[in-house]
Amino acid sequence: MSATVARTIRSTRDDLAPFAPLPLFDMPGRSRREVLMEAVGREHHTLDETVALVLELWRADVQAGDMSAQTYDRYRQITESFLRYALAKGAGSLDGAAGLFEEWLSARGRDRLGRLTFPGLAVRHLRACAVRALYRSARFLGLTATRLPYSPGIRRRTRLGRPLNLAEATALRRVLGTDGFSRVPAAIALGLSGAGSVDIGNIRIRDIHADDGTIHLPGGGRTHPRVVAIAGEWERSALIRRVESQLEHGALPTDGLIVNRSGSDSSRQAGAAIAVSAGTERAGLRGDGDVKPASLQRLAAMVAFDTTGDISEAALLLGTTSLDTAAQAITWDWSSAPHTVTEPFPDYQPRVIR
Repeated sequence: MSATVARTIRSTRDDLAPFAPLPLFDMPGRSRREVLMEAVGREHHTLDETVALVLELWRADVQAGDMSAQTYDRYRQITESFLRYALAKGAGSLDGAAGLFEEWLSARGRDRLGRLTFPGLAVRHLRACAVRALYRSARFLGLTATRLPYSPGIRRRTRLGRPLNLAEATALRRVLGTDGFSRVPAAIALGLSGAGSVDIGNIRIRDIHADDGTIHLPGGGRTHPRVVAIAGEWERSALIRRVESQLEHGALPTDGLIVNRSGSDSSRQAGAAIAVSAGTERAGLRGDGDVKPASLQRLAAMVAFDTTGDISEAALLLGTTSLDTAAQAITWDWSSAPHTVTEPFPDYQPRVIR
């Protein structure tokens, strides 16, 4: 990796406020906008110049609230890994690096225990999200016209909402961690534990069992009832705070946890979707049109699949009996894609109980 891009990536490691100036933009007497517009207007850009411009755009998105600091930092790290791989393979531009995208997604790396292994589905998905964001931003700046390939099935599914990725889940927890007793963090906790918007709209206070760490998801429509684990300590705390607050204000165990109103299932589902969308917006995910309320549930199913290697576990968590539907929800081509069982995350372990 060139010295310029290395300095660019090192300029912000942990703390994004205030931003340290990028070498490309550290020009006294000239505004950052002037330098950016001049740089974008050049006819040719090296790989390191392109990534510096994209990172600058992402940093502006963080300042504007359109990207979370956590997502930026994780995407920056993944971009660094991709560029190193591309440079080692002889690519000198984003156009050239695009041909290595599919190969890099499955390239071996270090797991949480430091072992060299093939990445799980959730990690491959996180890699794909970061690099697609890189190319999307570069196209916005006019630095490339290249579009990374989608299979027809994945393109169709992403219109309905792709799975959230692990960096975005971390951002949700951090942003909403101080949100008191409102329904929004509770709705996010349910989604990250495997609840869909139908479940979230129909769930009652009595369906939360903090003593044994489980949630009864009522299902609805084409989704079956099931019992799932509360996915982690953050999710447990958010749900306990919500239950305690409601009971203190006179709610009954039969009252809705997130949506407490009569009406049709579709009406309650809409209320649940609004609560989840409010959380993703606060976490700086509003600019990504692929993030939908179902994206949280799909991440939970993806992680459950990664840690068991059993697609039926993902199907049960989603409340479906169709293995094809489950594979589509987590964007896994189970007819050909390899899979390696991964170690459970210490703080996030969604799974179905029964």
